[in-house]
Order: sequence, then structure tokens, then C-alpha cells
Amino acid sequence: MGSVKRVLLGSAAGIYAVASAQAADLPVKAKPVEYVKVCSLYGAGFWYIPGTDTCIKVGTFTKEQISFGGAGSGAGIGLTNGGASGDPGGREDIIDTSQFGILARGSVSFDLRTQTDFGTLRQYLDVGSQFAASDAFGGNAAPSANGLFVDRAFMQFAGFTFGQMRSFFDIFFAGPYGMAQVRTSNDTAPAGIIGLAYTLQLGGGWSLSVSGEDSGATSNGRSLTTTNLNLATWGPPGTTISATPFQIGGVNPEVAGANFFDPVLNLRLDQAWGYIAASAALHSASGGNYTSYTPNCNMLAGGTVAITALSAAPGLAGATNGTAAPLANGGCGALQGTDVFGHPAQAYGYAFNAGFTLTNFLGMQGDSIGGQAVYSKGAVGYATKSGSSFLYGAGNSIGLGTVVDGIFENGSNVQLTQVISYSLGYEHFWSPKWRQSLYGGEYFVNYDSQAVAMICGGPNGPTAPLGFTGAAYLQTVNTANTNSMFTGGVSNCNPNFSWAQLGTRLAYNPVPDLDIMFGFDWQHFQTAFAGSAVLPASGGRPSGIYTITNKDSLIGSFRVQRTFLY
Repeated sequence: MGSVKRVLLGSAAGIYAVASAQAADLPVKAKPVEYVKVCSLYGAGFWYIPGTDTCIKVGTFTKEQISFGGAGSGAGIGLTNGGASGDPGGREDIIDTSQFGILARGSVSFDLRTQTDFGTLRQYLDVGSQFAASDAFGGNAAPSANGLFVDRAFMQFAGFTFGQMRSFFDIFFAGPYGMAQVRTSNDTAPAGIIGLAYTLQLGGGWSLSVSGEDSGATSNGRSLTTTNLNLATWGPPGTTISATPFQIGGVNPEVAGANFFDPVLNLRLDQAWGYIAASAALHSASGGNYTSYTPNCNMLAGGTVAITALSAAPGLAGATNGTAAPLANGGCGALQGTDVFGHPAQAYGYAFNAGFTLTNFLGMQGDSIGGQAVYSKGAVGYATKSGSSFLYGAGNSIGLGTVVDGIFENGSNVQLTQVISYSLGYEHFWSPKWRQSLYGGEYFVNYDSQAVAMICGGPNGPTAPLGFTGAAYLQTVNTANTNSMFTGGVSNCNPNFSWAQLGTRLAYNPVPDLDIMFGFDWQHFQTAFAGSAVLPASGGRPSGIYTITNKDSLIGSFRVQRTFLY
């Protein structure tokens, strides 16, 4: 019995020793795994960042678009993007002009939100990259507007919005209803604008927002484009002087420095059926310093200018090839050696906007309709893209017009420019997978009588307006004062013009978040200065006598696009 007891005790001791050794080899017990949790406070796609009480949503957007008759930006071939330089298209020899544009673009958005004692703290960032190619003479599509970009970077807290945001002046944007560049408004939705805003919730869906926004200090601002017509100067014989307050494809503004953000006010009502809103803005349109105007009368001996580079020059009385044309003012006169100092009085422009969007229009699920109308004076960047627009056509023809906040000349005050614009858009769902939209709009540019008198009353009279022909007073003169070419004679001085746009887009949604789109757009340029003019060389176009007339542009587009939680 004692032997059995010893065996059992020995076995128990052995088992304990083995068990102890095995226990020593076991790993330390792991902490519970912290799984990502869905955040349902802010809608689909949000989740809690582990270890925090902050929710985040990551979205993506990718598209490729090919346009025939349009640049990568969606503008008609030959048109500039509101003051930026562009290559003239529409050439008669289409082999030398690319007839299509391409655009590939992708973005990633980050939306972070945290609940605080003061409400939701929100941080939003949208970054991406783009490759675009547009029309270019020479047969190849030149890359442009390529690289990384940021179009949103803002915070929202306790009713305040800080950073790069959409302007509180903007109410309706027709861009999502079409595929071409929208010129009948200047909505900041595509690129954003820097500002600071406060929104007060009034109850019942009403809200009142007050903001200060970039007046034009950056490229995405509302633009400062007031210009001095007396930027024109003469030089000594044997030189080429290009005096261009207005150019084909751009302007040379002479403005006061940006000294405050534009104040903007917005009143809005949001309901289940959509929203309505009205907004207003104040904009500095002050001019810069007066310029020195010192013509060289030796170039214009006897008050004439020799026309030898061209045949009959419209607007220059009695001018034929190889003869001298008398100047309307009989030479330099009192302008010889004039220096003017100082600057015009402060000038302020303003703009008003009213618009709406209705969802599930007429009870049709998914349908929407919207629009807005803008009135501006001296604040043209709120109604359309400021700068110079042009469109070359077959032969020596062109559509031409320029819009700036205001104009002045030495010794005068700023004359503010009026621009009125409207945009409309409607989208209809034929089925859950097929939808179609239609959009349109127009803007009208009107210079008042004093501004027209300044433009059309230059030293050589209304046949040589200051700038709208592309280069006022451009002369190439040798030391013998021969072989001169006066650039600027026009047969009809009228700087007012309008721009109309109409388009449709058909979208197919084969699977969720993926769209295949087909678009067609018509753009109509009701030009300034209908008649004829002597123009300088621009891009692939030579200098010569051109017919200024109305122009039309047709654009066909194809796009593949995926949008996920964006």
C-alpha cells in the first residue's frame, strides 16, 4: 500500500512539474481587439477612428473626358478661360490645329467630424491631380493645367467656416448639368475661394450667413481687373511698342492693392423640396496710379502715319497702301511730354444674386431643376469670368470682347462695368440607370456712355479704340519713319457684347457609382465691334485686316467617371 502511495505521489509531482513548465511557455494574454466602429451620426461612409471620438469619411472621384471641338477644360477651341492665355483655333487648315482636348482628373476627400460642447467640429480636405491637353496649333495637343491641386481645405466650428470653401455668394451652379466649361456664371464650386464666414441658424430652415472672401488677391479670388486706358505709350523710332490695356486673350489691369476681403451676405431657406436663396456682395474696383503718357511726335511728323504694311486700313481716312493717313488729332498736340500723377477716387462695385434648386421636381423621383440670376456693376467676377474672350474662325475672322471691373484714364475716375448673367439647369431620370440633363444661360456686358467715350475717343478717334482690337497703337517704325503699321482701326466701335450657352448631357449608370456620359454643347459669341479691324499677330494667326463678327462653337464630349462617397 505504501508503494502504491509513493507511485501516485510521484506521478502527481511529475504532472505538476510538466504542467508548470508548459505554463511558463504560454504567451501573455492579449488585450481585446478594438474593431473599427461605424459612425451613424453623419450618414453613410463615416467610421470612428480607433482610440478617438472622431468620425472620418474618405471619398474618391476619378474621370476621363475627351472633347471634340473643345479644350480639356471644356472651353470651345480658340476661346480663352476668362483672361488666361490660349491658343487660337478654328483655323481653316485644321491639320495645323488640334480639334480635341482630353482631361484626366482624380481627387481624394477627407471629412473629419467630432462632437463638442459647441456643436460639431468639422475639417474637410479635397486634394487631387490632373492632366489636361487642349487645342494647340502645330498639330500636337500641348499639356496644360497639370499637377496637384487643392480645391477645398476648410474647418467649421460653432457656426464659423474658415479656409478654402465655396463662396456664400454662389447659389446655383450649372456645371453638374453639362460637360463643357460654364461661362454664364463664375461659381467657385470647382476651385474654391479663401474666406471666413459665420452662419446663424434662424429656425424653420432659414439661415443667414455673413462672410469675408478673397477679392482677387489670389488666382481663385473674384479678380481685380480695373484698367487704365492710358497704359498706351509711344517710343522712339526704330522700336516696336505694344500698348495693350486690353489684349487678345488677356488684360493688363491697373488696380489698387487688395485692402479688404469682399463682404458677402446670404439668406437661405432649406426644405425637403429644395432651397431658395439670395445673396449680395461688395467689391473693390479701385484703380491704381495714373500713368505717364509721353508720345514721341517725331514718329508722327506732320500728324500722319505711314501705312505700308497693309492695304486699305479701315477707319483711317484716306489710308491706302504706301500712303500717309492723317491723324484725327493732327499729331501729338498737347499730349507731348505729359506726365500725370495721382490716382482715381476709390471705387466700389457690387453684385446681387437670387436662385433656387427644387428636388424631386413635379413629384418625379430624382429630378431636379435650378437656376440663378446675377446683377453686377464693378464686380464682374461674380457674374462671369473676367478678362478677354476671343474665337477665331475660318479666314480672317474673329469674335472679340473684353470685360473688366472698370476703366479709367489719366485724370478721370473709374467707370464701372455692368454685367448681367443667368443660368438654368434641369435633370430628368428616364430610369434608375439613365438620366439626362439640359442647361443654358447667357451673360451681357454693358459699358456706360462715359466708358464708351473713353474707349472710342482715343487720340485717333473712334476708329482706333483703346485696346479692344488687341493692341492699341502698336507700331513698328524704322529710323526713317517709314514702313509703319498702325494697329487698331475699326469700322464700328462698340465694346458691349454677350455670350450664350446651351448644352445637354446623357448619363448611363451601369453599376453603382460609375457613370458613362455623352454631351453636346453650343456656345454663341455675340461679338463686340462687329465690322472690320486691323489686328496684331496672335498665336498662329498673322497680323492683318480681320472681320469681327459673331461666332459659334460646337463641342461633343465623352466621359467615364466614378464617384464614391465624394
